[in-house]
Amino acid sequence: KREIKKLAAYWNQPQMSPTKLYDLRNVAVAFDREFIKSQVEERLSNGNFLTWSHFKELQKVGSVDRQLAILKNCRKHSWSANELTLELTSKKEVEIKRSGGRKPTLPSTPNAMLQKLYTTVGQSNNYISAVTEPLEGIFMEMGPRSVDKDFLKSLDDTLARIADTSSKMQVTTDRLNRVRERTVEVLKIKATPSALPLTHLRLKQLDKVLAASAKKRASSTPEIQEHKKPVKRKSPNSASEGIIVPDAKLSDNDLDF
Repeated sequence: KREIKKLAAYWNQPQMSPTKLYDLRNVAVAFDREFIKSQVEERLSNGNFLTWSHFKELQKVGSVDRQLAILKNCRKHSWSANELTLELTSKKEVEIKRSGGRKPTLPSTPNAMLQKLYTTVGQSNNYISAVTEPLEGIFMEMGPRSVDKDFLKSLDDTLARIADTSSKMQVTTDRLNRVRERTVEVLKIKATPSALPLTHLRLKQLDKVLAASAKKRASSTPEIQEHKKPVKRKSPNSASEGIIVPDAKLSDNDLDF
C-alpha cells in the first residue's frame, strides 16, 4: 500500500486504480521523471502533447535510441497513444499477439443481437471505406525502408483474416435471409383474419417447410467450376521443336522498381 501511495504521489493522481498504477510504475522505472517532464512540454506537430499513455507503450521498446527515434516520429506525425500502439505492434517492436481477441458476449435477445450486428458491420464498413483510398495512395508510395518482411507478414495476416471474415459473412448472410423468409411467412399468417392461432406446433411445421425449401434451393444451385490450370503450349521462340513451356509469368526482372 505504501508503494502504491508513492506511485500515486509520483503521478499526482491519488484516486488512480491499482491497474493503472502498475502501468505507471513500469513507466516510472523505465524513464527519469525529468526526461518525461521535458518530453511532455514539447508539442506535437498538430499542437497536442504527449500523454502518459504514449510512455506506457514506449517503455515496451528496449533500446533507448529506438525510443528517441519513435518519440521524434510521434511529434512529426502527431501520433495518438492508440496510433503509437498500432505502429509498434505492426512492426513487431512489442510482443503483442495478432489475434481476434476473446469471443464476445452476445446480447440476450434476437432484437438486441441484430442491432449489435448491424452496428458492428456499419463500423467495419466505415473503416474499410476509409482505408480504400490510402491503399491506392501512401501504401503504393512506401519507400524501401518501410517495406520489409514484417510488413509483408502483416499484409498476409490481414488478407487471411479478410478471407476468413468474408466466408463467415456469407454464412451469416445466408442465415439472415432464412430468418427473414421465416419472418415474412409468420407475418403473412398473422395478417390473415381466418387463420388459426399461430401455435408453437404450427411454427414448427412452418420451419420444416422453410427448411425443405432452402435445401431444395441449395441442391439446385450450380456448382462453381474450378479455375482451369494454364494450358501448356509450344514456345515459338524455343531453340528446338518439341519444347513445351507454360503460359508466361512475371519474373523479378520484369518488375520495375
